[in-house]
Amino acid sequence: MPCARWRRRRPALYRQFGDKDGLLAAVVEAGFFEYLAGKRAATPSDDPVADLRAGWDAHTAFALAHPAHYRLMHSPSAQSADTALQAQALLRSVLERCAAAGVLTVSVDVATQMVMSANAGVALMLVVRPEQYPDPTLSQRVRDGIFASIIDESDAHPDASLNRVASTLDAQLAAADSTSSPPTKSAYYGSGSASCPMHPNQFRSYIMTDTTTRVAIVTGASGGIGRATAEKLAADGMAVAVHYSGNLQRAQETVDTIVAAGGRAIAVHADVADEGEVAALFDTVEEEFGGIDVVVHAAGIMILSTVAELNFDDFDRMHRTNVRGTFVVDQQAARCVRRGGAIINFSTSVKKLAFPTYAAYAATKGAVDAITLVLAKELRGRDITVNAVAPGPTATDLFLDGKDEATVENLSKLTPLERLGTPVDIAEAVAFLAGPARWVNGQVIYVNGGVI
Repeated sequence: MPCARWRRRRPALYRQFGDKDGLLAAVVEAGFFEYLAGKRAATPSDDPVADLRAGWDAHTAFALAHPAHYRLMHSPSAQSADTALQAQALLRSVLERCAAAGVLTVSVDVATQMVMSANAGVALMLVVRPEQYPDPTLSQRVRDGIFASIIDESDAHPDASLNRVASTLDAQLAAADSTSSPPTKSAYYGSGSASCPMHPNQFRSYIMTDTTTRVAIVTGASGGIGRATAEKLAADGMAVAVHYSGNLQRAQETVDTIVAAGGRAIAVHADVADEGEVAALFDTVEEEFGGIDVVVHAAGIMILSTVAELNFDDFDRMHRTNVRGTFVVDQQAARCVRRGGAIINFSTSVKKLAFPTYAAYAATKGAVDAITLVLAKELRGRDITVNAVAPGPTATDLFLDGKDEATVENLSKLTPLERLGTPVDIAEAVAFLAGPARWVNGQVIYVNGGVI
């Protein structure tokens, strides 16, 4: 019976570490904690710039000495907030000494982000594609380019900026042929991985988030609120992945509309409740646009029935799409969205309006609210906001289906504005959360014209 006992006990172990890779990651991370402890114990010199240079070189050396472990450790799904924060704190302490010495030409915050991102990016380049980047001086050359942009030991340059850093990095990496197509996630961790590391030749866009094109995935974007949202985000300058589940023609129409207006967009297919298909969708978007900054999960279905008469097959269909689908999409978003990004789910005002026949649908959206609020707290330290938009009665095919003209007229009178919402009304709220609303986090925003 030992095998039976193992089969009973194994799930508990897997729940603790995720899977065997997660177990290995825990061991690897323990080693990285020791590496950080050693750096922390090192006696600082009188020259903070020299200490900064030594720290960069030590990080690269650690990656090259333990390439397999470094790849695994750098997976966002494996790395804990504690190690990331400890590494950031160590770097920041040196940069604060540089600032105190008067040689830092940008803020400590900006310098910390740039150095951490660039150092990790170079290390991944050397570890993942050593045959593509054989120059042993690459790390040092990029290091010197970064430091020349943020440090001046003879004269201050208050106009130093991220744009200057980008130009410097372009020059430093040109000889390394850094413009080739990035590898897929499978090149990092194998085809079974669901993590989203920074691609080797894309850490420049990572540290240049404010000056490069942001990328959005909008699920359910072939029509209704999803389409209006995709078009609005594209109009705001984002590259957009237009997700569809069954209607390629309508999704392509959305793409064509965006492209005709001068934007960038692609159509991507997935069953939102299938984790494999959703992971492939995120892969496709990363390969096409270089990263992901915003995920808007608008896909959903609504089947109306009284509680007494509800068919449980219909209940299960809604639960699979609205609840499991939200969890699957949010899981990938949590792993892949870059710093400064946003995850936006779709709830409903019907939860509070309590219309008859909406119980099962409202119940699925109550689950969406719970996922949203918890995920916002789980992403502490990542600079990613997580919110939900809860539309009221909105003139979409999903809402109007099966309603006669008199019912629609009555619904339009419910709000003080005496009209139904439009998809564009909702898209405006989503765009606010996806863009400037960085201090709105962990909230369910009711966008309903004042109906409640």
